Amino acid sequence: MLVTERDTGTHGIAGGPNACVNRHLEAYLLQGRVPAGDPVCDPRPQPRPRQGQEQEQGS
Repeated sequence: MLVTERDTGTHGIAGGPNACVNRHLEAYLLQGRVPAGDPVCDPRPQPRPRQGQEQEQGS
C-alpha cells in the first residue's frame, strides 16, 4: 500500500503531523484494512519560521 501526500517534498513520514496519512496507517496496522487503490492525502501545512528567525538567519 502506498499513501501519497500530494504536492510535498517529503517521503517516509508516518505517525507525523498528517492526520490523513495516520488514519490509513492505523487502519492497516490495527485492523488489517487496506484501502482500494492507493490513497492520496492533502499535504500538511508547511512549517513557518518563528518571528525574528528570518532576520537572524540573514545576518
